[in-house]
Amino acid sequence: MEIILTHENADFDAVASMLGAYKLNMDALPILPKTQHANVREFLTLYKNGLPFIAWDDFDDGASVKSIIITDTARRASIRNMKDDVPTLIFEHHPLKRDLHPYETWAGDDIGAATTLLVERIRERKIELTSLEATLMALGIYADTGNFTYGGTTSRDIRAAAWLLEHGAVLDTVQRFLNNPLNQEQQ
Repeated sequence: MEIILTHENADFDAVASMLGAYKLNMDALPILPKTQHANVREFLTLYKNGLPFIAWDDFDDGASVKSIIITDTARRASIRNMKDDVPTLIFEHHPLKRDLHPYETWAGDDIGAATTLLVERIRERKIELTSLEATLMALGIYADTGNFTYGGTTSRDIRAAAWLLEHGAVLDTVQRFLNNPLNQEQQ
């Protein structure tokens, strides 16, 4: 079995890039980390029925994992009963700051969002997306590029977002989940 993982306290880029990895390999299980940002949790609560994610606590078959895809991080979470040397493909948008293990493959690049790396492959393979999938991936790119204002944003990020818009991403939903006002306690 192949699984898809990301980092704890997952932001939109983490979850959206997991979805992108899933669209490229729909036999893999995208396992959400135990914690997500509040706006990500809200999005997933509303739209979980249209997405392929499974909860961390619902996965307990580490011994059967034969390969792993990790996104938006270069480190994988540990899973009970999983071997340490499971072949691992890494999609990360920050420079690698450690040596790879022999069982790891780097598919990263220094760009604004990890989701961009997956959208480029989805586009090349002409994989269809639902509006919800395109919207979540757009959220990933918009969030990690600061709506294309952060210095690490590249033209590749902008092209990926434009392609997602052409394939059904809903900007009103992107805006809604990126601009969460402070709640009463935070104020």
